[in-house]
Amino acid sequence: MRGETNLQDLESGPYFGSYALQGRRKKMEDSAILAPCLVKCKAELGSAGTSLSRPLHDAIEDPSPLYTDANEPAGAKEDILHFFAVYDGHGGAVASRFCAKRLHHFFSARLHLLASLPPGAAPPAMPCQDGPAAETGGAEDEHVAAAGEKSASSLASSIQEDCFGPQTVDLRQLRPLTADMITDALEYAFLEAHERFCRKTAVELIGTTATVGVVSSTHIFVAFSGDSRAVLRKHGVAYPVTLDQKPERPDEAERIKAAGGNIYVTDGQRVEGILGMTRAIGDSALTTAGVTPLPEVTVLRRAPGDEMLVLASDGLWECVSNEVSVEAAHRCLELVAERGKGRNVGAKHAAKVLANHAFKKGSGDNITVLVLDLAGPDDRKPKTQSASEGKAGGGEPMDVDGG
Repeated sequence: MRGETNLQDLESGPYFGSYALQGRRKKMEDSAILAPCLVKCKAELGSAGTSLSRPLHDAIEDPSPLYTDANEPAGAKEDILHFFAVYDGHGGAVASRFCAKRLHHFFSARLHLLASLPPGAAPPAMPCQDGPAAETGGAEDEHVAAAGEKSASSLASSIQEDCFGPQTVDLRQLRPLTADMITDALEYAFLEAHERFCRKTAVELIGTTATVGVVSSTHIFVAFSGDSRAVLRKHGVAYPVTLDQKPERPDEAERIKAAGGNIYVTDGQRVEGILGMTRAIGDSALTTAGVTPLPEVTVLRRAPGDEMLVLASDGLWECVSNEVSVEAAHRCLELVAERGKGRNVGAKHAAKVLANHAFKKGSGDNITVLVLDLAGPDDRKPKTQSASEGKAGGGEPMDVDGG
């Protein structure tokens, strides 16, 4: 069931803004989607997920608990899921544009299917990770087609202006969604996008990263495949909530080798000397070498002190650190708030400043930045000192006024 998106629904979610630069590349291969109010639902997330207590990258060296638990009352309540994603294509823009038009539909369609199942029923199988299957399955495939095909043509694939995507999918009359169901739907969406994209001809070495943020009133789900990154600013500290999936990551390198793949050093470490990441949507020629679209998923409980989430392609991260990025975005949001502008204006200004700063620092890639302002309604108040004064984190000058 689909319904209209209204202003009240938009106000229930994070403030957001985006900006993209083709930069020094001959073509723009990045794509993105901003789909606030994608799903209305009943949710029973309870205390699922985690509250960040230390940076995610430390978990590679220290296997002790990464997060601290917090009590949260259980019980179903009405909620809205807001969907945001960055896709960094390689070998052309075909894969990233495909995902920007389709992946969120696969996500909402899977949620509809899961919420429609009787209690205790097993969810349908996931799509094959090794490319297109010989057959696709009946009712589930029809449901995905109905949800995904109908409005895909109306979506703007350009990130240059906010895209409000499709009409809202209303699941409030169905079973409450759980964290496991949302995680399942994210994994399904990545695998389904991969399977359908690989049906195309001559796409064996064309693919895309995917970093998706799904935000509810109580939780944030971040699914990621590739090296586009998401970083949370919480209590003034930068916390990466993704881990770049590259051959340099020991666990990913081990997984590639266990699958029979090889890692060669050719302009950096690359799977079979070709791909500089270990997970991607597309690249069907490399699936037998262990390259998979299956995302890793981080589930976070929203809490006081959550300030913003920055999602961006690696054109930003190759030149600007996590710490500088979120500190600069914070200063932009504060500056715009001081001037009495809307918070969506602040988020878009922050995204533009970050993209322009990466370009000035010498980024040679396309640069796409999404900024989600997670702070509470009273957390962006004027300060006695202008937010544009001084320097961004790490002692690096940052022009937050003009980008």
